[in-house]
Amino acid sequence: RPGGPVHCPVTLVKACEPLVPGLTGDPRPDWGWQEFTTGPVKVLVAPGTHLSMLTEPHVASLATLLTFNAQDPN
Repeated sequence: RPGGPVHCPVTLVKACEPLVPGLTGDPRPDWGWQEFTTGPVKVLVAPGTHLSMLTEPHVASLATLLTFNAQDPN
């Protein structure tokens, strides 16, 4: 953990489905990541849960999301 905020943009990828039914995440859209950077925090939403977004069929959508995002700095 750095001694203070880092000076870079952050991309947060959140799953659109909760890992545990009924469990809600941090109410802040960036889940508090803005505290750790002086740069912008971009929030992306991927299909599936925290675990299933890394498996078929969701991983293909995640790859597309990350590829498009890497090519578009905004």
